[in-house]
Amino acid sequence: MASLSHIVEQQLQASREQAEYRAERNLNRALEDGPFRQAYRELKELEVRLAVGGIDAKETPPLQKRKIQLKGILAECLKRLGMNEQDLVPQYACKKCGDTGISGTHFCTCYREKLAALSASPIGIPIGLCPTFRDDTAAKPQALETLYRKMREFCDKFPLTAIRNLLFTGSTGGGKTFLASIVAREISEKKYSSVVVTAFALNRLFVRYHTEPGEKPDLSPLTDCDLLVIDDLGTEQIYKNVTLEYLLSTISERILAQKHTIITTNLTPEELFDRYGDRLYSRLMDKRIGRAIKFPDTDFRLIKE
Repeated sequence: MASLSHIVEQQLQASREQAEYRAERNLNRALEDGPFRQAYRELKELEVRLAVGGIDAKETPPLQKRKIQLKGILAECLKRLGMNEQDLVPQYACKKCGDTGISGTHFCTCYREKLAALSASPIGIPIGLCPTFRDDTAAKPQALETLYRKMREFCDKFPLTAIRNLLFTGSTGGGKTFLASIVAREISEKKYSSVVVTAFALNRLFVRYHTEPGEKPDLSPLTDCDLLVIDDLGTEQIYKNVTLEYLLSTISERILAQKHTIITTNLTPEELFDRYGDRLYSRLMDKRIGRAIKFPDTDFRLIKE
């Protein structure tokens, strides 16, 4: 099964080829007209002469004048044929990147939007149901206010953040899931792709992939999305040859692709090490690209306003 990024690339290629085909078809139609064909060929030969150079300075002004005349003749011919100059130029859906998906040295906005749309898959929680910073008006302890401010900064700078892996730890009701969901929604509104999935649902998906015959579930959203949120790691059952192996593979692929991941858990770092082993622990706790953030132990769900 093709990855989401490959599907987006195929969509862009199809859009690009369609735009170029239409322009070529229109040109071929125009070239069937004698006056247009004659002026078009003369213009192309003239443009080559001017580009190559070596023309006497006295010849240049008359040639430039003739070039303008030929363009006028072509415009009149196109008007007579029910077309204009734009019909001979590929009309790409994205003017910024020409349907290549690349703008400068980065992925174009159109690429990210297409990837985000595809990432709104059956995997995980619909991003549209996640809250935003605007939805959160409840009063918080100072420590949590500081954390919220830092996560706003994280969203503002995304994806250009040195820290790409965040581990939210703390007891139940401390606000880990809520804040992780907010970040996923904010990132999605910036036209980056986000997937939010519980550890239980993720583990169930891994089991299906490992055991089902025939066509496998599509796991590409887990590795292709710009931000993956795994909620409540540690609540899932550990299945031999499945849970640890697939989780490690997913996290490792995301690190290699320089993707961002947020994991929430009630486990302490020590408990994570005991449960998942050194290989996964070392990737999650790598201080060069990740941070473990301890949430307050207060269960804010029990606090009455």
